[in-house]
Amino acid sequence: MDELAAQELEIHENTAGNIVPTLHSFIGGCVGGLVSLVAGQPFDTIKVRLQTSTKFAGAGDCFRQLLANEGPLALFKGMSSPVLSASLVNAIVFSSYNETMTLMKKEAADSSSISSKPTYDQVFVAGSVAGGLQSSVLTPTELVKCRLQIQMTSPRSQGLVQCIRDVFKERGFRGFFAGLGPTLLRDLPAFGCYFSLYEITKDVLESNGRSLWLSSCAAGGLAGCLSWAVVYPIDVIKTTMQTQEGPGPRVGMLKTATRLLETTGPAVFFRGMSVALLRALPVNCIVFPVYEWTVEFLGNVDTVHSTRRIVKPPAPESSGGNSNSNSGIPAT
Repeated sequence: MDELAAQELEIHENTAGNIVPTLHSFIGGCVGGLVSLVAGQPFDTIKVRLQTSTKFAGAGDCFRQLLANEGPLALFKGMSSPVLSASLVNAIVFSSYNETMTLMKKEAADSSSISSKPTYDQVFVAGSVAGGLQSSVLTPTELVKCRLQIQMTSPRSQGLVQCIRDVFKERGFRGFFAGLGPTLLRDLPAFGCYFSLYEITKDVLESNGRSLWLSSCAAGGLAGCLSWAVVYPIDVIKTTMQTQEGPGPRVGMLKTATRLLETTGPAVFFRGMSVALLRALPVNCIVFPVYEWTVEFLGNVDTVHSTRRIVKPPAPESSGGNSNSNSGIPAT
């Protein structure tokens, strides 16, 4: 690629170390996020209800009561909020990951230690940065989602617009960022673990002859489960803070954790964890393969279009007998 094209097309590296244009990474993140969201929403609804209520004997009991009282569509309550922001959130994750990786690769090049593939330390740092940056968008999204999910009075929730109005009426614009602290504390290490564990597991499986798709699915599922297990207690605190309703003063992260511990005991920090881990399998088995398939598909589309160029004919031999064996080069 000539220098002008390199300046016009910002390039990055994906999780496999291949060069990925920014637009491809953005679209891949959007598609992967939307597909995984639909697959995981029913599990997430059960998880949130278990985290915020003690009326259920367990995940099975919560599921049965939900179906009996509200119907199967209630499993998808609150999905409108993450659907509207999923494209932005996942695009931030994958794009900021690639941006951070590009910067670290440039630093490595300056110190003459660049490699063709990022190290696991670099992957962890890039993943942590991505997790931190997307928290600013994810916090208000999850707040609205959680409030809609805990409504158990009818098959349908009050509605996205009405919920947003209620939050704004209670606390104003700052009300949408309740739980930002635990969200950051959860996602910074979780995304670092998520990306690095994904890379480690995928490399091990591929080195043992497993296919790219199988390695990507298995690595995504394992990375998702382990990263959730590490930060799940923080997620319980976050959900509790975000589902506090009313115009009164809000309780901070430490005080919320203390109250939960005093009133319910340490087991409260793991309530619904089995559902979260069960949800992590399909969600994280899907998101990376879909992302990488989308990036690969877009790359193939670009390749098809790039081959539809006028090819210069071979240069004729000179009269002096010196031949020019160079074949035509596609115009750039």
